[in-house]
Order: sequence, then C-alpha cells, then structure tokens
Amino acid sequence: MERNGFTLDADYCRAAEGRARDEEAVCLVELRKWLGTIHCAIPDDFNWASGKQLQELFHGRLALQPSPVWKKGRVKVAEGERKLDQVALEWIRNHSDRSMRRGVDELIRLRRLRGAIKYLAKLPTFIAPDGLVHPVTGPASDGDARSGTITWRLAAKNPEIQQIPSSEEKDWFRIRRAFVAPPDHTLIVADEAALEAVILAHIIIKLFGDHQLAEMVAPGAPNLHSRNAREVYGVQMGWERHGRAVRDFPLECFQDRESYPELYALRQDIKNKVWYAIMYGMQPYGLGFSLRDANDEPIGEKAARLVYDSLLASVPGIHRYQDWALGYIVEHGGMVGFGGAWVDLREFTESGDKWRLARAHRIAQNFPMQEGGARIIGHAMTEISDDPWLRGLGLCLERQIHDELDFRLPDSSPLPEVCARIQKHMTSYPLASKLQVTIGTGANWDDAK
Repeated sequence: MERNGFTLDADYCRAAEGRARDEEAVCLVELRKWLGTIHCAIPDDFNWASGKQLQELFHGRLALQPSPVWKKGRVKVAEGERKLDQVALEWIRNHSDRSMRRGVDELIRLRRLRGAIKYLAKLPTFIAPDGLVHPVTGPASDGDARSGTITWRLAAKNPEIQQIPSSEEKDWFRIRRAFVAPPDHTLIVADEAALEAVILAHIIIKLFGDHQLAEMVAPGAPNLHSRNAREVYGVQMGWERHGRAVRDFPLECFQDRESYPELYALRQDIKNKVWYAIMYGMQPYGLGFSLRDANDEPIGEKAARLVYDSLLASVPGIHRYQDWALGYIVEHGGMVGFGGAWVDLREFTESGDKWRLARAHRIAQNFPMQEGGARIIGHAMTEISDDPWLRGLGLCLERQIHDELDFRLPDSSPLPEVCARIQKHMTSYPLASKLQVTIGTGANWDDAK
C-alpha cells in the first residue's frame, strides 16, 4: 500500500476547504451572537479550541452542569474533573435549557467543521513528486499496553485516512470524493459486511451450538440492522412512524432514506448506537443520552433499557456470550483472541473494584472480534496480493480501512471477473458462519463505496 500509493484531487480539497472555512466564520459569528443573547461577553481572542477556556466559560461563568460521562466512560465530577468532548457536550446539551442548547449545538458544529478543514488542508501536502500519496502504514493504536498484545489491525498514519467519516451525516464535504482513480483506471471498494457480527456468530456456534445469529448475517439474509430495527422498535416496543406501526413496514423501507427518513433513522440508531454499544459493552445509561425520540430529545435510561433488552431478547446468543466472557475472565484473568492471542486483564479482575471489572468485561467481549477481524482482513490482503492472475492484470491495493479493501484496476482489465475473484479471496477464511462481501466500483472512493 505504501509503494502503490493513491491519487488525490488537490483542487477538490482546496475548494471544499474554502467552503468549510466560510462556514467556520459563520459559526464563530453565531457563537458570539448566542453569548450576546445571554449577556455573556468574551474577549476578542477567546480560543474555542482551548479546553481550559471552554471549561471556564461553560462550567464557570455559565454554570452548566458538568457531564458525568465522556467517550472513555465516567467522569470524576466530584473530584473536579471536567470533560467537553462530543459525548460530554451532548450530555450537557440535553441537560440544559433551550437558550444554552443553541450554543452547545454551534460548538459541536464548529468542531466538525474544523475537523473537516484539518483533513482538507493537509491531505494535498502529502502528494509526492510522482503525483501520488504514499501513506505510512503500521499497527493501529489498539494495542494493550499492559501485555504488549495488539490485535494486528493496520492504520495509515501519514496521512491518517482511517479517521475520515464515510457517512454524509458526519462528513459534510464528502472528503472521500477527493480520492480518485488515476487516468484509465477504476476504483474497487470491497467491504467485509458486518464482519464483527459474523465473527461473533462463529464464536456463538462454537461455544453454544447456536446458529441464530449466523443465519441472520448469512449471505442473502435480510439486512441485519433493518431486521433488528423492526423487531426492537416495532414488535418489542410497539412504536409508530410515518403514521403506521413500525412492525408493518417491509424491511427495505428501513434503508430508504429519501422516502422513509424516520425508519432510516431507527435503523441507523440500531446499527451505530445500540448494536455496537452492546458489542462494546455499553450499558443503557449511556444509550439513554445518545438515542433520540421523534422530537430529537434523549429517550432516557428507562426507554433505552427497553431498547437494549429488546435487542438482547431478539438475539439471546449475545447475552449468553456476554455472561460467558465475564465468567472466563474471572476464572482465567484474561481473554483469548479469535486466533489465539491473549490479553492479560488481571490488573482489573483482581482489583476488587466493580468498575474495573466492568472495564475488563468490555475489553474481553470485544477483543476476539477485533483480533479476529484483523486476521480475516489480513488473510484477504495476502491472498489477493499473492494471486498471479490479479497481479498480472495490474490490480493494486491502495487502502485498508478497517474491514474494507480499496483497489485500483486498469480499465483494460475484465472488471466483473476481477470483482468475483476478489470476493472469492475475501470469503475464503474458514469460519462456522459465512463471510459476505459487498463490492462497489467508481471514479472516486465515495462513489465506489
């Protein structure tokens, strides 16, 4: 990947950066207007990126309630600790009156704009004299500092392309459109669909002989997250959307953002918040703040508990696996990975602290999926790279992004046959559940994805 490099449209980056900076200026004006409406003056050189100045403004002068949670867990509020990351800001927003929410919303918007500006401004600086970007690639930062164990996931570090969002909700300037195919080439994006769920299904089969989750994520099965959204919100909770009971809608409606935005939002919540929250060991307390009702208000811990329990009830093997993982780390002091790696958790399990044990439980639940995902995608990369037919056609691997592989292929090569060969290699890893791969093609990364 370092040698192959990829082509970047610098003009697209510069134009998008200009639009982002214009919106940043508007956002800064709106923040000052907001402070004016609540009669709070700030100096001209106030730094909205300074954590210290923001804490003084939000928790000192405005006396906003400090958040007890942030992206890494609980905040020691009683000991004076304060956090203002995305998770904490959303909590503060939801526990403030409407006059304060406006400012928090603008600050969240400002941070997203500056995140986009950061990428758009620096990406063109990595273009080498040969016209390509050659990213430095190495182990991702998901290592275990105590034992030296890593999951072997890779990441591109110069530039850090792994962090570029793929969804329109998070990437307002479609940064991935700047990653383009060179002349007379096409980009191919191949994604291991629902890889962590497929790995979990394999583990549940091996541990308990339970094939339910494997059948839910098998090739040709109804979309997992659409099915879960209808089951949880429609059957288990009896919600209504678009004037009808959620349980009465066909599954394809949950993926139709244009015609059924409310159903699409439920599916995205199940996928991006509930499903992965359960996979990573999050509890209903945190979900109560991140899940929103039809009025964009937090649904609260009680309703989140219903969503959480409903999903576990519809896929009981997950809960059974969670209980097994807790028992395993208590007995053995660590967790074995999908391919045999070991993460030592005795520092937590032998501490006698329930919160530290809960943290160990979260690590243990997710470690086999993370380590297994790295092995499976690594297996696919080497299989494809070692295929003499694909090499002879000029197929080049450009990027590995989590569970996705991105290639470029000369237009003179047989595209359908190449895609079929890629799919064969990416589904060849031996599992009790079945891997499935989605493949797209296009002139840029965004279109191919």
